[in-house]
Amino acid sequence: MTVAGTEQLAPLLADLDRLEEPAEIAAQAIRVLEVMRELERQVCAVRDEAVVGLHRSGLSLQGVADVTGLSRGRVHQIVQRERGT
Repeated sequence: MTVAGTEQLAPLLADLDRLEEPAEIAAQAIRVLEVMRELERQVCAVRDEAVVGLHRSGLSLQGVADVTGLSRGRVHQIVQRERGT
């Protein structure tokens, strides 16, 4: 799994800890959140690919849910989105 941006997070968090000025802290926190949102988007895409792969391999929606810990409804949403329906 390749998720771009993970190397950016540690320095941003370290900078956040050293800042003292509220305006700088707020601006840095916004940068951290932007990177985290992008990481979340990428990781969700990887997860969704794996969920679809499990379903394509023959597991039922409930079977995928049992393996992944997601709800059956969430698995259904992911599979349906992949199908474009």
